[in-house]
Amino acid sequence: MSDRKHDVGFNSLIEDVFGLNIRGLITIRDTVVRPGKVADAAHDPDWLGTYTPSLRLVFFLLTITSVLRFIWAPDDGALIAQLNEAFQDRVPEGAEVATATDQYLATYGALYPVFAILLSAAVAFFMRIWGRDANYALRIRLHLMVLIPSSAFSIFSMAAFGFYDGVLKESFLALTILGLIVGMMLDLMVTVRTTAAAGVLNKIRNALAFTIVNQVTFLSSALLSARIAVSIATNSL
Repeated sequence: MSDRKHDVGFNSLIEDVFGLNIRGLITIRDTVVRPGKVADAAHDPDWLGTYTPSLRLVFFLLTITSVLRFIWAPDDGALIAQLNEAFQDRVPEGAEVATATDQYLATYGALYPVFAILLSAAVAFFMRIWGRDANYALRIRLHLMVLIPSSAFSIFSMAAFGFYDGVLKESFLALTILGLIVGMMLDLMVTVRTTAAAGVLNKIRNALAFTIVNQVTFLSSALLSARIAVSIATNSL
């Protein structure tokens, strides 16, 4: 038997399952406070041993947000009511609308993070704002790195989702729009501080382009996920 010391603890197990540990929190913090440092680390294969890879972290954050969005949505809230109404005329006679809604939620929650990552990676192929020496793999890393703060913010915004959806339905749309604006501002802030463009105006231009394209990308991911989820929910009954 090997005499090698085993330094595997609970933190290592968390890393095995989620690929996340305290480094993930440090990565989120530094992407907000010092994004240039994280961007520099993206050039290193191991992220300088300091940060969690952006692809892994963003995928985790999007998955958690997608799941929590529906877990915390109350049965009598606006979201569930809208879904039940949408499936009312779609489900076969005698089938439970609630069953279709549950199937939709589960499918959407699984598909959205995958499509968001895949479409973001596709967009990164065309977004050349990180310098001429940035290859495709590096562009994907940097592209997703920018999304870390807004993806983390979306989890905290979901914490109030159930309360506002069930108690203050009239404010639900306004709060959703506010969350969207905050997320866009975070994307804009990080991009301005990390894009390779020379001059403030060029940096702002690149950041605006990135932010708009990213919103279109996430909206497309949501619509594609929703379309497939509706098809699966109705055909499985």
